[in-house]
Formats: sequence, C-alpha cells, structure tokens
Amino acid sequence: MRASFGKEPSIILTLKRHLRRKEGISGAFFDVRPYHALPAWYFVLAGKEKHLETRIAAISIIVQEPGSVEALNATLHEYAPYVLGRMGIPYREKGVNIICIAMDAPADTINALTGKIGRLPGVSAKAAYASR
Repeated sequence: MRASFGKEPSIILTLKRHLRRKEGISGAFFDVRPYHALPAWYFVLAGKEKHLETRIAAISIIVQEPGSVEALNATLHEYAPYVLGRMGIPYREKGVNIICIAMDAPADTINALTGKIGRLPGVSAKAAYASR
C-alpha cells in the first residue's frame, strides 16, 4: 500500500532519496506512512517494518472547563490504538474531572498527546513514564 500525501514534504523526499541510495531500494518497494499523524515516521522497506521503541506511561489529566470535554475525547480517540486503559473520576463538589490514561507508545507519541491535551482550554496534563 502506498501512502498518498499529495505534494510530499521535502523531508520525506530527502528520506526517500537517502534510503534509495543507501539501501538500494527501488520506488516500487518503498513506502512511507505517517506514524499516527505525528512527527515520528516509520518506514516499511521491502516488507520489513522498523518499529520505534515504546514506553509505558500514565497521563494524568485535570479538566476544569466542561466545554473542553468533547475536544478531549476526540483527541483521545485519535490515540486509541496506544491506550491500555482509562479511568475517570468526577469530583462534583469542586467541578473538576480527573482522568488517568495508561499508554504503551513511542515517547514522541506520548509527548504529542500530552501537549495536545495541555493546549485545550481549562485542561492540564502531565505524563509519568515507567522506568525501564
């Protein structure tokens, strides 16, 4: 399966040229796909995938603005393949929701998700990583 990017970013063209020269791979066997729409990229070279190392992390989220819940759920849905579990605690007396997400994903993916969540209005997020 070939990815279709329309006009490919220059970094992708550079990577393709480099790998064709270094690995001797022709265009028919070369495919680049976005790694879950994040800056990290993985490559499928002649049927062999080069995976990124994954980390186990817990993301703690505090939601103080009820209007951000829909955007938060949409963001979490984008990363569903990496989520191991989710726990939510509504603290009605204080008008706050506390959520914890357990993930197994590349560090770039965890950082990207934490950053996206933290930019939502009235939402704060922090990630804690398991030591290897």
